[in-house]
Amino acid sequence: MAAVDAGRPSPPLSGATVCAFIMAAGSGERFMGLTEKQMEPLCGMPILLRSVMAFASLEEVGCLVVSAPEGRASEYRLAAEASCMGKGLTVVDGGATRQESVHKALERMSASLPDDAIAAIHDAVRPFADGPTIRRSLSDAATFGASCVCVPSKDTVKEAVGGFIARTVDRSAVWLAQTPQCFRFGLILGAHRAAAADGIKATDDAALAERMGVKVRVTPGTDSNIKITTRDDYGYAEYLLSSRKWE
Repeated sequence: MAAVDAGRPSPPLSGATVCAFIMAAGSGERFMGLTEKQMEPLCGMPILLRSVMAFASLEEVGCLVVSAPEGRASEYRLAAEASCMGKGLTVVDGGATRQESVHKALERMSASLPDDAIAAIHDAVRPFADGPTIRRSLSDAATFGASCVCVPSKDTVKEAVGGFIARTVDRSAVWLAQTPQCFRFGLILGAHRAAAADGIKATDDAALAERMGVKVRVTPGTDSNIKITTRDDYGYAEYLLSSRKWE
């Protein structure tokens, strides 16, 4: 694979291979549901399928990879096929952590995707990623090598130490990360390999690119692109969908 380098020119998005990686291997312990939260029906359709459709519906996306809980790949393939709109679908067993799941999915595709392909990595439990935002993130990744969908903080941000406020952070510089996070394929695979070799753990893929010296482009997102983690999040998602507030 090519070295991690966001400085070299990228091919235009129209000529790039784009593969969406939908991370759906989590157990969802905080959700307290009868099944994994990504399989919970949301207004009649499992959350996972809504996320798959968001990417499959875009002509720029050529293939999809779904990371499933270990041993559940066949079940998740059967479910995801209903939403992939005839595009190539690969379903892989996930790992013990999200980072491991992403790495395994990237390795699975390493023989079939070129280094300059665009990998769009997305949380399955963010069913409201809209087409314009996804396209902006893909375009930013093609131009700059790496992009992260973010929204600016609306609240005053405090840094606390030992249970007390240590300082107030300049809110104008604070952005809250969402997904998709999009990268040249060779870049993000190299970043994951380096993290695995060094025993580094991170909470998102952009952080692994950052530690390799990559400048990750901020792609402005939307407040409706929520991550469904708790039952309260699920209730808000039902409201967004039923009222069509997210469109």
